[in-house]
Amino acid sequence: MNDDPAEPVLEQQLRAAFGSPNPPDFDTWRSHHADAIARLSPAVTARQQSITRNLMWTTRAAAVLAVGIIVIVLLNVGPEQTSLAQAIKAVESAQTADTATWTRTGYSRESSKDGKETWLRSDRTTVAYKRPGHYREIGYDEQGIIRSVRIIDLEQNKALYLNMKDKKAGWDSQPNKMGQYGFSGPMAAASPANLLDKKDIQLVGERKVGDGAANVFRFHANGNHVSVDLWIDKLSKQLLGYSVPGSDVFDPETMPDRNNPPGKVYMGTPLGFIEDQIVINPKLDDELFSMTVPEGFEVIAAKPAPPPVTEERLIEYLRTTAEFNQGTFFDTAKGPGIDLINHAAKKDAADRTAAEQKMVDLNRKNMLAGQSYPLLQFDGAEPKSFRYIGGGVKLGDASHIVCWYKLKSTGKYRAIYGDLTIKDVESKDLPLLIE
Repeated sequence: MNDDPAEPVLEQQLRAAFGSPNPPDFDTWRSHHADAIARLSPAVTARQQSITRNLMWTTRAAAVLAVGIIVIVLLNVGPEQTSLAQAIKAVESAQTADTATWTRTGYSRESSKDGKETWLRSDRTTVAYKRPGHYREIGYDEQGIIRSVRIIDLEQNKALYLNMKDKKAGWDSQPNKMGQYGFSGPMAAASPANLLDKKDIQLVGERKVGDGAANVFRFHANGNHVSVDLWIDKLSKQLLGYSVPGSDVFDPETMPDRNNPPGKVYMGTPLGFIEDQIVINPKLDDELFSMTVPEGFEVIAAKPAPPPVTEERLIEYLRTTAEFNQGTFFDTAKGPGIDLINHAAKKDAADRTAAEQKMVDLNRKNMLAGQSYPLLQFDGAEPKSFRYIGGGVKLGDASHIVCWYKLKSTGKYRAIYGDLTIKDVESKDLPLLIE
């Protein structure tokens, strides 16, 4: 992971929980590595890209919060922690396990273009681990049929992707960009030394998990409303699973639209993530982790990178977001938050303003390209040279700079003004010292 401009707090949590991952390239991860199997198909639909990106973000958050809560439990002392202490032993056994398997399920709410129809979608993946650093992910479609397989070898730093329906295969030389997997197991990176603040954890009730019953312990990350539920078996005190967020925010068994039939999807919004069916030290055949392309599969080249973010696209983004914000540039280079865009997207098309429609369309285009924040993904700027100070500047104001950067091609500084003109500038004339 690198210094993701979109989510600096989550980046810090990932570094704390997982250590220093390799190799840093978050923009590339955002671009097209969320679901390599889907990209091996002849066509990638908006539905695939939107849902995959949402679910991968939820997966990333789940990895941080789940590891964090397990570790934080170690820091708590009290009469209610007996079962938790026993659960921690199960976690510690997972850290030293030779093999492990588990299931992760991501949930999202899909909606029609007019926002009047909504339904739940679940994406299930089973994961197997074998020491040291070998993983096998199996993705399933809505009917429970295997859609894709991803085999990861951290020792070789490569992954083999198999599209099971189209019989296509592909390779990735950077399979662990999110740092979600470790050589010594899925939880080996957890350490109480990585987290300094003590947090409260609450016993909030019971839940049926599989054939048994579990006590539900809840933790609120960073003191905010992001909750995580731990499911601890009432009898064995083993960790049965966890959900992000907790059922106080999302529970797939109680959502009012959980039984609605799916329709033609226009957009998807992530709701939550569950990881369960944890088995420690199952017997796993070495062949499951083979990096040999199966007979009958066509090996295809990696999909070309999306088109670069150009100065023209910077202007397009700045104009669209400012018009969407009633003629004023947003406070940050990230522009409007997803909530604002979703609010506009959920309106009937006839009820959207022209500015709202342009923003919705541009956001969809950028998401499909993996470039949700064009200002922060500008290919032509030298690293760390981009600066944004456009908050509150009116669209059309030629006297105020909105942002500037140093061009790789010329080594000169360029500034974009409120009237969206671009000019070469001297560093001494910029409002902040940068050299």
